Amino acid sequence: MARAHSFAELDEQPFKRFHWLALFTTGMGVFTDGYDLASIVLVLPAVLACAMPSGTCQPGVIPT
Repeated sequence: MARAHSFAELDEQPFKRFHWLALFTTGMGVFTDGYDLASIVLVLPAVLACAMPSGTCQPGVIPT
């Protein structure tokens, strides 16, 4: 019963500036992670096509 009482004080706290900053930071992290992955998917084929001679573009091969 003491444990349930210890969380009651936390539940009654108002939503403060720290909570908004934590929410914003987390949201921006999720957004930039997804944006980064989407950018890689779109740009990688173009980079590989330019870096490797025509017809030799194979997955897993690093151009030298």
